[in-house]
Amino acid sequence: MKSDMLNKPKIIFALIGFLLSINLVYLFHQNTVLKKELVNVGRQCRERLAQLEKDYQAELSEWQQYLLTHANSIDNKKSTAAEEAGQANDPKPALERHDESLEEIVTRKYRFLFSHLDETIKEELRRLLLERERLVLQIRDAREYEEIGSVTNIELLELELADIDARIEELLDQENRTRYVLLKDSDNEQHHFTQFTLGINGLFPLTAEQQETVLFSRLRHKAVYEAALRDSGINADYPLTQEQREQLYSTLEMALQRYKHGFLQEIRQHLDASNFPFDQYTLVENYTNTEFQEMLDQLRKKIDKRGSSSG
Repeated sequence: MKSDMLNKPKIIFALIGFLLSINLVYLFHQNTVLKKELVNVGRQCRERLAQLEKDYQAELSEWQQYLLTHANSIDNKKSTAAEEAGQANDPKPALERHDESLEEIVTRKYRFLFSHLDETIKEELRRLLLERERLVLQIRDAREYEEIGSVTNIELLELELADIDARIEELLDQENRTRYVLLKDSDNEQHHFTQFTLGINGLFPLTAEQQETVLFSRLRHKAVYEAALRDSGINADYPLTQEQREQLYSTLEMALQRYKHGFLQEIRQHLDASNFPFDQYTLVENYTNTEFQEMLDQLRKKIDKRGSSSG
């Protein structure tokens, strides 16, 4: 009995040792299996990654080949579209040059007209505009050089110009006809506007859409102002009394202010005005204020040249 009691702990320890050995064997087996599985998974991942890279390279090669094959076609289409649109999407307007061809004049001057036209009339309109700008240059030269610019010659050229204008307007719908009427005699305004636009391009460039909006707004308000000028009699040459001079000056100053404020109010919503005094709108406003003050000074000088009348 005593002997059995002494052997019992030994049996228990032996049993525990046996169980631990079995557990170690099981864990060793599981570890071996896990290592094999990890090796297999790693191999499968490498194989999958290699396959994906192979597929990617094949697809990339196909796209490169496609782009190389069609690059010239794409460039030609873009070039043609830009030319037909009169460079309307170019954020930098072209400044006129003394050696411009008629084609360059038409493209520059009417780019915001061509961008709205149907393809069906562009070719015919371009032909008529080339003829129109040729006549404009002839009339300008005839007026500048007396030896080639008789009154009769100028009148004939102006009749031809009026006929071309009528044919162009017949070709256009109402909306584009309005654009054309505003653009056709806008050389001076486009010159100043293009200089200003190029001047601020490095700081706050105007998009093509903003340029179009600002230019047409200016031209619309200019047309109203010029009507007021004609009605005022500013171009007459008879002398004025002091009271008449001041009255005429006051009338024209008011018309000029309406022109300026109407223009600025209309374009403000289309320009960035969020960072006064360094933003698009503030630069346009400052330039406009300076320009219109010069215009007002010129009006005063023109009125003063009329001379005085005691009547």
